[in-house]
Amino acid sequence: MTQRFSTYGGLIRRGFKMLSGSSYYHVPQPLGKHYHPNQLHGYYNDLAHKAFWHGEYDPDGMPLNRDDRGEGVIIPTTVIQKGLGHWEQWLARGDFHHLKQAQHIADWLVAHQDARGGWSPWFMLRFPQDYLVPYSAMTQGEAVSLLMRLYHRTGQATYRDSAQRALDLMLLGVENGGTARHWGNGEQIILDEFPQKPMSIVLNGWIFALYGLVDFVLVDSSPSYTVALERTVLTLVTRLEGYDMGYWSRYDSRGTIASPFYHDLHLAQLEALALTFPEHATTFNAVHHTWARHRQNPLKRARAVGMKTLQKLQRPPRFVNQ
Repeated sequence: MTQRFSTYGGLIRRGFKMLSGSSYYHVPQPLGKHYHPNQLHGYYNDLAHKAFWHGEYDPDGMPLNRDDRGEGVIIPTTVIQKGLGHWEQWLARGDFHHLKQAQHIADWLVAHQDARGGWSPWFMLRFPQDYLVPYSAMTQGEAVSLLMRLYHRTGQATYRDSAQRALDLMLLGVENGGTARHWGNGEQIILDEFPQKPMSIVLNGWIFALYGLVDFVLVDSSPSYTVALERTVLTLVTRLEGYDMGYWSRYDSRGTIASPFYHDLHLAQLEALALTFPEHATTFNAVHHTWARHRQNPLKRARAVGMKTLQKLQRPPRFVNQ
């Protein structure tokens, strides 16, 4: 009972931070201010605020979270996004401090990449019975995006090599220890943020992972990577409709409704996808238009917030980010 009240308390605090705009994890991430299609320049979504971590740091200077037991944990995705935030700040300000910080994090990724080419989110190791593999496609893809930008900037082959190893693991089938779901003899590819059984594909995580594949293909257009990119984009195009609830977007394929933060993130990601893949812009723009209209309708928004609150109470998470 005490644990349940503690969880609900964490949810209330998290909800307040989200609504007040004070949550590090839920600051809006619109279309990247420096993003240019087909260039390893600005990131697809604006993560500039991620450069400013207000919590603790570990001895290596990496952001340190506290889990539900109060223990210090490193969340690789938080580390990677902080690196991308510094990269965005570097582009905006020309401040070499931010470039050095982005490179420091890229060096940390190279040093802490495991033998298979991955970085395991801590909660997957905490709950091994829930996850088919201890990796996340989103973590792998975002790492590729950061590493390839530093490779493009510095020419250091270690960054490219690390990115390729991360990408190869991301594209490996879940049944072989990777994070990809292959269907129809490999013609369809889904990039799974949380490889679990039963399968539940998180939309924003799939797209963040896809960004990493785009960034690597800008440097290496080998058939294995370009074909994988074409297939996962086509799979996304055909499955987007399944994420529309008729009044709001779904967070995942299991039917979890998106919070207002994630609904807005979906809109920004669709903008980036339309720019990145002009051959599919009609589809991405049409879905964006529909979901933007959902967002603008106060009744639909109220319904979505109510449904999200109900789902959180019915299925409270076992851990809550600060």
